[in-house]
Amino acid sequence: MEVAIYHSRARNPHPRNTMNWKNPLITMVMMIGLARPILAADQPIVIPQRPDPPITVDGRLDDWASVPSKVEMDRPDQVVYQPENWKSADDLSAVVRFCWRSAGLYVAAEVRDDVFSNSGSGENSFRGDILELYFDAAPTRDPSRDEFGGGQTHLLLSPGNLMDDRPPGAFGRVNAEVYRIYPDHKSISDASIASVKTQKGWTLECIIPWEDLGVTGQVGRGRVFGLEVALDDCDSSASRQEKMMTISTRAWKHHSRGRLIEAVTADAGGTYVLAEAPKPVALLNNAVIAPKGEITRTFDSTPRDDGLSPALWIRARLQADKNAGDTFALNVYVNDQKIDGSRILNKPIMMRTLDGGTISIFSAGSFGFRIPYASTYDEANLSQAQGNPYARFDSTEPRTDFLIDLSGMLKNGKNTLRLVSADPSVDRAMRVEAELRQVEPKKEAVKREMIPAKDYFTPEQPKVEIKFQESADARIAVNVGKTTYQCRSSFSIPGGQWVHGGNKYFTHSRKIHEEDGILVVEDSFTNLGDQPLGIMQRHEITAGQKQANFYLNGLKRPPNLPGYFQSNNPTSFMGSEGGGIGMLPLDDVFLIHGENYIGGDDTIGLCDRVLVIGPKASHTVKWALAGSADGDYWNFLNAVRRYLKVNFTLTGPGAFMRMYPPYIDWPVERIREQFLNRSAVYGMNAPSFRLTYKGKTLPYLINHGQAAMDVTEEAAGAKKWIEALPGLKVIQYFACFIDSSDDGDTRFADAAILDAAGKPTNYGSYYYPLFIPTLSNDYGKSQEQLLDKLLSKIDLDGIFWDEISYSMVQYHYGKPWDGVSGDIDMKTFEVKQLKSSVSLVSRDWRIKQARKIVEHGRTLIANGPIDAQELRDMHLMAFTETGQGSFCARTQLYTPIALGDHLSEVTEADAYHGMLNALDYGCVYYWYSEDVNTTHKTLTEHMFPLTPLRLGPGFLFGQERILTRISGYFGWNDSSDFDVHIYDENGVLRTDQKTVRVIVDGDAYAAINLWPDWSAAIVRKNVK
Repeated sequence: MEVAIYHSRARNPHPRNTMNWKNPLITMVMMIGLARPILAADQPIVIPQRPDPPITVDGRLDDWASVPSKVEMDRPDQVVYQPENWKSADDLSAVVRFCWRSAGLYVAAEVRDDVFSNSGSGENSFRGDILELYFDAAPTRDPSRDEFGGGQTHLLLSPGNLMDDRPPGAFGRVNAEVYRIYPDHKSISDASIASVKTQKGWTLECIIPWEDLGVTGQVGRGRVFGLEVALDDCDSSASRQEKMMTISTRAWKHHSRGRLIEAVTADAGGTYVLAEAPKPVALLNNAVIAPKGEITRTFDSTPRDDGLSPALWIRARLQADKNAGDTFALNVYVNDQKIDGSRILNKPIMMRTLDGGTISIFSAGSFGFRIPYASTYDEANLSQAQGNPYARFDSTEPRTDFLIDLSGMLKNGKNTLRLVSADPSVDRAMRVEAELRQVEPKKEAVKREMIPAKDYFTPEQPKVEIKFQESADARIAVNVGKTTYQCRSSFSIPGGQWVHGGNKYFTHSRKIHEEDGILVVEDSFTNLGDQPLGIMQRHEITAGQKQANFYLNGLKRPPNLPGYFQSNNPTSFMGSEGGGIGMLPLDDVFLIHGENYIGGDDTIGLCDRVLVIGPKASHTVKWALAGSADGDYWNFLNAVRRYLKVNFTLTGPGAFMRMYPPYIDWPVERIREQFLNRSAVYGMNAPSFRLTYKGKTLPYLINHGQAAMDVTEEAAGAKKWIEALPGLKVIQYFACFIDSSDDGDTRFADAAILDAAGKPTNYGSYYYPLFIPTLSNDYGKSQEQLLDKLLSKIDLDGIFWDEISYSMVQYHYGKPWDGVSGDIDMKTFEVKQLKSSVSLVSRDWRIKQARKIVEHGRTLIANGPIDAQELRDMHLMAFTETGQGSFCARTQLYTPIALGDHLSEVTEADAYHGMLNALDYGCVYYWYSEDVNTTHKTLTEHMFPLTPLRLGPGFLFGQERILTRISGYFGWNDSSDFDVHIYDENGVLRTDQKTVRVIVDGDAYAAINLWPDWSAAIVRKNVK
């Protein structure tokens, strides 16, 4: 007899949503005997408790003899898939048993199978002989939803390839495994499973921790679940599912909650009690909150002794004619205490988006809960597959629904619920429903453990040799290490055709050269006609085999991601263990036009779908390919950064503060304290505002353009800042695409940015009209006058240029034409309409102003992409805003600086976690909201100056210092001396932490051992 045991204790916690458990059954007492149960619709599967000693998970089932429950699968009506292939119980049948302990659910199966075949692992193991477990941790939650979603789990329980003589763990051996195929396609490392080959088949037993089944709270007698077991069989050498048996005889439907059987936990003898669960108490039913209004309800609450906790369920939407976007719009108060995002039970505050990014569903700094616009709740909660482009979240939880923990908030007796439509700019009524529910207590946080240093980190990256061979039809064979990739370019011509070189419409020539490990490609086109010609281009790289890692715009993406993506980080990358390759545009036009996409599980692409060349005109496109020796995106990124020469010194920190009440009225001591606690080198001012526009009173109106010409307030503020903190560098706000003066829309009408219908555009409101500054128009001259006044009338050290490349609108449908942009019909490939990139038309003006600032000896700090090579050559610092944490990836190709998130950062602990998020993307951090009250210095104290050498996931190497939120041995490949500063999960400097200096082959390393959410700054001494 051969025994295969796979037993792993490596913890890999997978937090699950806390669900509301309700059981509508009346109170009943039941005793189950040892006889075979008949599973009628009203009779649950009984899961007895296992007293001491626990089951030994070894694949032998002798310790299950005393478990008073079993389920048999041996009848032809239980074969729900390809029943014609089932011959007899000897061909396929099983006895399945369950029991429970506080540690988890135990499953055992004694399988009769005359031919054993199982060669797959992970998600493919169902093609062989395995057991499948379908489990519903919250069977009465959202009872109208039949498909699997929040609370349901699908596991594959594989015995491995027991017919193999090789020992477990040997090369080619398939080990026994618990694999969660739904919701997250993940091997469950903290489950224990074992299997044994027998004369008539095989046995399997395992224990699955409750948390890996989505179960929350304490499990006791009478807990109701839904489950089903499927037994898969393969009798041939080909790996394929030939038949399947289930416990139930009902027609099979994959991932159907209605297909599951009710199951209940019992005591050791099989006795259980099903008690009627508390029913929800309706508080609001289709109530309406007026714009900027609120609604209040009172309700009763009494203490409970059943172990359940009170929770508030809210469903809300902003009234709209059709499905639209969403916005932070709802603040919730219970007994006048404001609810914060940490109390959300049914989904995390930071949601993963379908395109690989993240987005917050709650913002204390803004207006509370993120609420969608829609005409109905059903419409709002449609998925992207159902045609809803606004369903951005990677979650089965409805966009409209929030379950809020009320533990510790309610009084015995009368309580008050108040809902406030908080955003003053929202002019739509809000529909809301609310219930008071009783749910299982919120699960305590997983025990935190220190993560010891293991890996060594240095600034060095593996050098990648890249070779190429060019052939006809715009093909390039690219060798990276031992891997050859095929790259092919295609270009559009009128008539809806793609070509690969010159033709009757245009000439094409190509130059390719290798430069510092980067393959640079230049494609030159000349329009042979007398009309503007659209030349869409797409460059695709194919690996020839499935790739493991896909990154678009610096974010890890699934290989089946549809669509085209545009970003300040316009990179496409794919890779596997054998190597990787990526691509990006290089010239100014392609950087602005370029889009990235995935073309399948072995293809990536880079394209320009708006390139239009004028009559008889020529244009050259420049783009690059770069390799990665080990298939890692970060190696590709750092190779590209070195080629782009963007590793220049970053200074800071920067911290914003407004120079108008109430901030300017703060005492000097408070201003000093806030700048000092932020360790600010740069004090950056926000724009001033007024309350009227053309005689109409507004909540506030930010002064832009000619409206900002009176700099008295800014001059006084700068003086007070310098008084508060001598040596602080004052950085003044400036924006160039908006003029909010009363007559700006008429005075500069000739410079207005027009939409496709020829109408002037604005920055979301009519009083923020948008314009393009040029060297020849009056608007450009007026903006230059404003900049000159800022530089001459205020004692300042620099300019903060907000949205330096464009503001809100990227393209202008009017004169002047930029000579390279237009809308192209996607069927005929004909030019439909010319348009101009706002960035390209304003480029010369912006370069002139930037040079002026630098030549005056002032610092220029920008917000957004630096999209012109001449500007990048000035080594200006630019940051990205982080309304979503994943926006940090946008800045990885230039200066990796993340601006704090004013929407989610309310406390200094929030700001510190923003710094940790920045490090996840290899970025440093500038402070944003002055509303974050700081009481101590934190990681930014030792963050600057930093000259980047290597960006990594969770760390950043600089010549002067190393910043990390991960453990490891860090050094500069030399004997440098250094100081180490450790910060805890609240961003507080820990003076009790000692760091070991390790010498390996004469090189010095700092042994950094961090707890979760801790960080370290390793500051190099005597940097040359």
